[in-house]
Amino acid sequence: MFSGCKFVTYTIPSQIKKLNESVFLNCNSLQTLFVDENTAIAEIPSTFIKGCGLLKYFGKASTYDDKLKNQVIINIPRSVKVINSEAFSSLKATSIIFENNSSLNEIKDMAFSSNNLISEITLPGTLQFIGNSAFSNCNKLKDITFSDVNNLKRIGKNAFNGTSFLSSFENNRIVIGNVFYKASTDDKKQESFTFADNVVSISAEAFKNSTCKNFTFSKNLIYIDEEAFKG
Repeated sequence: MFSGCKFVTYTIPSQIKKLNESVFLNCNSLQTLFVDENTAIAEIPSTFIKGCGLLKYFGKASTYDDKLKNQVIINIPRSVKVINSEAFSSLKATSIIFENNSSLNEIKDMAFSSNNLISEITLPGTLQFIGNSAFSNCNKLKDITFSDVNNLKRIGKNAFNGTSFLSSFENNRIVIGNVFYKASTDDKKQESFTFADNVVSISAEAFKNSTCKNFTFSKNLIYIDEEAFKG
């Protein structure tokens, strides 16, 4: 729709309920992209603002602070339920904020990947699904806070690869809420392993290259990634 536009600033009007894929692709003059205060946009499309190298702010005008114009701030409106693949990738974002009372349910593949300046993020309590490589290569991202981690149902392959958050676990087991994300080195060497009753899903490569032969699964388990026991 606006691909390659020369806008410096633009406001998405309230009557817009749905945005097309790559709607602002390569709008390389765009610096501020506002949504109306009463926006009802439920999905951020794939490659939403890819190639907008000068972008400094996305969100409602009421939360924009001109004093912070040297930063790159992404402020997700509360109406958004799904953030699609590569929507905000490679933007050099310094802050990713979710509006209070967020409705966010799903962050899809590579949605925030390669934002290598962000150091912390707080994810909404409504979040259930995190896609493959969603935050991959955000190498300064160390602090990830889940407002209600128990609502999480699935975390995709390599969701946090290349982040300081993941490296802080070293070879320890990683369980995020009810999601078994990665087995520890010791877990993989056991003859048998029993998953805790709260575990609802097992992520890709959770037991990669494991010699463990016997598993007892949680009675609440609803999903096992097809690569969970790869190698």
